[in-house]
Order: sequence, then C-alpha cells, then structure tokens
Amino acid sequence: MRDKITVLSVIKNAKTNGTFSENHSSKGRWKKGQTKLENVHKKFLLRWLENNEITSVRKAWLRLSSIKNIKRVSYNPVKNYLSTLGFFMKPGFKSEVSEQNKILRLRYCQKYKNYSFKKVLFTEAIFQLNTNNFKTFHFKGQRPPKVPKLNPNYKIMVWAGVFYWEKTSLHFVAKSLKADGYLKILKKHRREMIDMFARRGQWRFQHDGALCHKPKEIKRYIKRWLTEKIVPHPAQSPDLNPIELLWAQMNPLSRKQGLETKCNSKKLS
Repeated sequence: MRDKITVLSVIKNAKTNGTFSENHSSKGRWKKGQTKLENVHKKFLLRWLENNEITSVRKAWLRLSSIKNIKRVSYNPVKNYLSTLGFFMKPGFKSEVSEQNKILRLRYCQKYKNYSFKKVLFTEAIFQLNTNNFKTFHFKGQRPPKVPKLNPNYKIMVWAGVFYWEKTSLHFVAKSLKADGYLKILKKHRREMIDMFARRGQWRFQHDGALCHKPKEIKRYIKRWLTEKIVPHPAQSPDLNPIELLWAQMNPLSRKQGLETKCNSKKLS
C-alpha cells in the first residue's frame, strides 16, 4: 500500500510527462550502449592497463566512452571483460636500497651483531603516514604489483626516543626540521634523557643521517651535554632502528583514528 501523498505525486508526474514511467535521466545512471565489446574496445583497454593509465573500471569505461570513432558500450561489459583479465588493487611498496648503502648496511650489521643495545637511545624525527590510495591493475597469473617507496605520501614531524627500559615524551614539529630546530629539541629534552639513564652508567645516543643531524654543533652538544658515545647509523636503514617498529604499529591506529574523527565531524556538521 502507498500513502496518499505518494499516489498524488505519481498522478501529477504522469500528467506532466504523459506517462507513468519514471524519468531516470537525472539520477546518474550509466548511459546505455551496446552490450558486447569489439576487438577495438579490448585493444584500447589492454593498452591502458599495461601502461597503468587507468585505475578503476569506471575510469576505463568513461575513457572508452569519450572516444568518438568507436561505438559506445555499456558499463557492465567493460566491467565483465576486465574481471576476466584481473582486478584493480593497491600495489605494495618495494623499498629500493643503493648498492653502496647495501655495503654499508652489511658492515654495520657485522660490526654490531654481538653488541647489546640496551643502553642505546634510539631517536626518530619523522612519523611517516604512507597511505597508498591509488590502484593499479593486477593481471591474473602475475605477481601482485609493487611500486618504489621513494617518498612518503604524507608525513608529520615527531621527535621521540626509546631504549630498553624507558621512552621520552613526544615532540611535535610544526615546520620542516633544520639544525637549529633540532638543537632546540635536544636542549628541551636534555634533562629527560639524562634522568632516564641515571645510575645506568655509560649510554649511547643514536640518530639517522638526516641533514639536521650532521652539523658539527649538533655533535658537539650531544657529546658535551648528553653522552660522549654516538652510535652511527647507515643510510636507507630504518629497519635497524627499533623505534620504527613503534611507528609501524601506530600508523594504522592513527589512520583509523583520523578516519573516525573525520566521520564524526561530518555527522556533527
């Protein structure tokens, strides 16, 4: 049973349009076309897929529909054809390490393979949020695609330090971190770091090879006011820093929290 208002609305539309059939032209439906792909359609789709020029079925169909010299096809034939070839997916990241850095990594591991890192303070100043939102096509029978991890999609600057027994507080950096800003962080957290190693004897400081870590005044400050021992760190080796394991666990939690916050803000608005 339909309510009176609905029935009256249908009658009114019928008088206006001259038919009881609904008008779907303004509802965003896929435009009609032939239901069978020709070889020319398949040729275009295969070329786009192999060159990673399309990232979804919808984009493939829209691009195919924009070609004027071939017959228009419906959405579902394009979708069904692509499903026979494979599917769209987010590629995994493939880290690339230069040959020179591979040698340095190996030397580092050989030198410190029997070393106890319990009294080493591992620090980090970049919290990377590598959200990979684009997709590429995965052909059936082939390995899942991967892309080089050259730069993070998004990052925030967070300085922190951890060692076997304790951790420092977090320090959020509003702008890009340079030597003078890094020195201010060390000065601000100096007492905190020293207190953590009180009565634990000689301890060592470790940070990576970022540009803001290299100036002489940074090294002088660490050796004079923190500890005389600075553990070297090979380039392109975040896996050799235990604090990266913490970031790896915090990444999905932070993305989830950010998504929930975004959804809640939309509901409130």
